[in-house]
Amino acid sequence: MRKKYLIIIAFEKFVQLLAFFVGQVALKTSLFNYFCLKQIFEVSTISLPTFNVLCCKTFLKSQIIYPT
Repeated sequence: MRKKYLIIIAFEKFVQLLAFFVGQVALKTSLFNYFCLKQIFEVSTISLPTFNVLCCKTFLKSQIIYPT
C-alpha cells in the first residue's frame, strides 16, 4: 500500500516537472501558452496532475497546428 502511494507521488512530481519545462517553452511562444502555464502552477499546488497532462497536450497540439 505504501509503495503504491509513493509511486503515485513520484508520478505526480514527474508530471509537475514536465509541466514546468513545457511552461518554460510556453513563456517564449504565445499568450495562450503563458495562460496555460499559469493554470498549471495554480492547479499543481492543489495537486491535480491530470489537469497538467491535459494542459501539456493542449500546448503540444497548439505547437503542431500553430507553430510560432
